[in-house]
Amino acid sequence: MIVRRRWRSLRSGAGWSWTGAAFVLVCWGIWVVSVRGTDLAVPVIGLVLVFATAVLLFVLARLLGRAILERTLDRTRPSAWPSHLTVCAFLVATGITFLQQTWWIRDSGRWLGDTWGNLAGWWPL
Repeated sequence: MIVRRRWRSLRSGAGWSWTGAAFVLVCWGIWVVSVRGTDLAVPVIGLVLVFATAVLLFVLARLLGRAILERTLDRTRPSAWPSHLTVCAFLVATGITFLQQTWWIRDSGRWLGDTWGNLAGWWPL
């Protein structure tokens, strides 16, 4: 029963991690498509390293939560959602970094910024 309860507490909040993983996977795919003509092994190794870092971050967040909440403050942790949210934030930041390395998204953002800046100067507010 104790093992089942621990697994249930680990799974609660897993949607955050899955959302971050999906976001970084889409951003990584866009980045890989933009660097045509290169070998696919290096980007795949990079993606594996990102996911390995996310797993290590989750473990570190759980260990810190155990040390601080359970041992120091004598509280129980009902779920793992703060650890999953931490991993999601890391994966979203990594996905944004992949997109920043994509030339056509960077140029599109610059163009939108210039256009919006020109429109904002015209807009009568």
